[in-house]
Amino acid sequence: MPRPLNGLVRGKAAPASDRRDGVDHRSARSSLMAATTGISYACATVNFVIGCTPVGPGCDGCYAAAFAFQKWRIVFEVGGERRPTKVAFQDPLRWHKARMAGRSTMVVDGKTVLLPLWIFACSLSDFFDNEWPDGLRNRAWAIIRNTPSLRWMLFTKRIGNAPKMLPADWGDGSDYQHVGIVATTVNQFELDRDADKIRRMKFDFGLKWAGLSIEPQLDMIDINGILPDVDWVISGGESKQSGHLPRPYDLAWTRSLLRQCRSASRPVPFWQKQMGDAPFEFGKPLSFPGKGDDPEYWPLDLRVQERPRIYDEQTLAPPYRCAGTTDLFGESA
Repeated sequence: MPRPLNGLVRGKAAPASDRRDGVDHRSARSSLMAATTGISYACATVNFVIGCTPVGPGCDGCYAAAFAFQKWRIVFEVGGERRPTKVAFQDPLRWHKARMAGRSTMVVDGKTVLLPLWIFACSLSDFFDNEWPDGLRNRAWAIIRNTPSLRWMLFTKRIGNAPKMLPADWGDGSDYQHVGIVATTVNQFELDRDADKIRRMKFDFGLKWAGLSIEPQLDMIDINGILPDVDWVISGGESKQSGHLPRPYDLAWTRSLLRQCRSASRPVPFWQKQMGDAPFEFGKPLSFPGKGDDPEYWPLDLRVQERPRIYDEQTLAPPYRCAGTTDLFGESA
């Protein structure tokens, strides 16, 4: 699959007959939102829009950019297409309704699966991207507010945009206690730049919880200065994409993050997502099946996947995946 080159290839917009009420029904007929997902810390992904613009070194070799180009010829670039979806404005409401009715499972492709609980919003975009179509983010916030039984995770490389993109009814955040924002920083420079912006979301705007995603982790990072002000830390190595070689991922880097989380004044939950395609240890390359996302093959000390301890304390044995979580009502999900 050729990797899209910014400015050279552009996806075609849907014809007018396929656009109704601001929703691209052509794209909606493709499965842009996953009721199940291979992302280990999420139960489902919801993409209100597809498309983004690279903003830093973490975007090099972006899996979302490669996937969006391959499937829909959408190029991640300034002024590029931001394609709204339909199912993202429907399925979360169905999941919430089912949960409120006491259900814990649903049927997907003929198989019975758990109802999603932890929702990764915008795995193929950035919720705080300033190039979204007019009014679309307000519609997305309305879906989020009206699904309080779901635990929404808003990942972003644009944490500085978040304050001005909160909904008009945010207030002190009391109606959005089921929402967390996870800032992605891949090196020390980005963390130092964004640390106060992350704190501000919690202490000035009443955000229930904040996380730090260091994926792909590109270097040793000192996070002591922001602990325990964040409630979750994620680390992971880079996976290969066509046209992009994965950058090295030293297991010493992630071990350092884990130690810092453990030694904080209030220990912070840590999630090892994957080893990626270029892990090394003690100067020697390592090899894991696939993209190194199966904990069974990892060193024992790195088999750590802990969720934010925000809604209820974790009482189950690890790994803390969707099948082993407790929902907002204290019942097995």
